[in-house]
Amino acid sequence: MSQRGLRSNTAAAAQAEQPSSSSTAQPERETTLQEKHDAALRRIAELEAQIRLEEETRELYTRINRLEQRSIRQESDSTPATTQLLSRAPKTRELPVYKGRNIKEAQDFFYQAELKWREDQDRTWVTDASKITHCVSCFEGIPRDIWRRRERRMGVDNTTWEEFQEFMKDSITDTENRSLGAITKHNDAMQRPGQSVQAFVSYLESLEDDLGYIDDETSRNFLLAKLRPEIREDITHHGQIPPTRERLVAAAVHVENHQKMFRVRENPERVAGDKDGIRQGKRDRRGKAVDRERSRSPRRESPIPQRPSYASSANATPVEQRRDLSSIRCHKCQKMGHYATTCPELKCYNCNQVGHRAWSCPQPKRPGNDRAS
Repeated sequence: MSQRGLRSNTAAAAQAEQPSSSSTAQPERETTLQEKHDAALRRIAELEAQIRLEEETRELYTRINRLEQRSIRQESDSTPATTQLLSRAPKTRELPVYKGRNIKEAQDFFYQAELKWREDQDRTWVTDASKITHCVSCFEGIPRDIWRRRERRMGVDNTTWEEFQEFMKDSITDTENRSLGAITKHNDAMQRPGQSVQAFVSYLESLEDDLGYIDDETSRNFLLAKLRPEIREDITHHGQIPPTRERLVAAAVHVENHQKMFRVRENPERVAGDKDGIRQGKRDRRGKAVDRERSRSPRRESPIPQRPSYASSANATPVEQRRDLSSIRCHKCQKMGHYATTCPELKCYNCNQVGHRAWSCPQPKRPGNDRAS
């Protein structure tokens, strides 16, 4: 066979085999594309899941940041007030010096101490021992010596707050004598002229504290009987007594204020200088009233002489020794011995006569003449 024939046979064989190889590669190619497609879908799903996770993470971080910022703002708003509250305790009034002169002083001192503990709200003086120590630091003289001797006998921090108060009151007057004295003073107590209702009620209550328990009705009756007659009569005028002591005090204060207003309307000059609207007047040792006007010190005279008033010299009331006017020159008449305001040659602008002024002119007023002086 020639070489040309061999080539043609080989080409024909190759052409015969070509359809079979292409038919085999086609399914393989389709399988590869499907796998790639599936892989791409899986990758897309993974990416979408990752994106969602990142978005959720960002949202979570955003919420966390918002909560943190809100927490910081709340702390910044509350911290100054809290710091100020904790670092600076409320200021309380200092206790006065206690000298133990009488029961009234002791009652007032311990009441102010109670107010101090109340304002402190258990920040500084928590225990009875700390309260007692602070009070003793305000003692002076005999009370301090009395408590020092007690601490030597009884020791320190062995007394309650109530026992401390009772002991210091007993050091002035023992309980029995204190009660007896309170009974005597309570029986003799009456509202004095010029004494306000509130001042008298405070005095009466200080006595009743030493009398022990008194029910409200008895205390009310005591107070009503001891008020000034004009106040008591006004309260009982309608035949109805206030049911409680507190209401009786309110009614008495109301009547007292009403009477003050009435006095002011009737005689304002008499009441204007009084502290409570009631003329109280100073009293001498025998208990007689001394006129307040007389008790006042005389006014200090001014070293500069006062000029005479515009009133005529005939009507002027001398209030001080007459001054030598021989060196004074009147600028109206140029004469010596008087001021221009008292010049006898003053001319009336209404009638043009000498010797009086226009405001006292006996002649009818001229139209348009307003120069009266």
